[in-house]
Amino acid sequence: MFNKKGVAAEEITGFLTFVVIAIIAGLIFYGCSVGKIKRDYEQLQFSKEEILGSKELNFFLQKPVNNTRNVYDIIIDEFLRSDSPQLNNIGMDEYFSNKYAAWDITLSYNRKVLNYNGGSKTTNVHYGTAILPVPNEPYNNEYVSIVLYFWPY
Repeated sequence: MFNKKGVAAEEITGFLTFVVIAIIAGLIFYGCSVGKIKRDYEQLQFSKEEILGSKELNFFLQKPVNNTRNVYDIIIDEFLRSDSPQLNNIGMDEYFSNKYAAWDITLSYNRKVLNYNGGSKTTNVHYGTAILPVPNEPYNNEYVSIVLYFWPY
């Protein structure tokens, strides 16, 4: 067969088999990378939402309530120093209901936990967190954890 001009039939079938296997392997690897890229993009979108949620929570904590105090001060005073804190008058409902379809704020310190919420929830939840240092005695070097869970429109 090698005395004739051209390529031997046995060589063509081996070459074509190699090409087909290489194409299939390439498609498999390409499909896996597309799935990974999609997952990475979804995680990036989720982390952007978390950053926005943390910013919104920090803006809310800096919001002035009266001439001398902001929301942060009231949360520290009421939540730590009172057995039954009244945090409804700091405008959580008005502030977060205008921005999100639903929201939920959880404050926790040691074993004390309070929950405030508004709106109707779906499964697409995002969250932002804030850790507040407690500035006064006897609570130095302790923190109040605030988590804002939110459901965008």
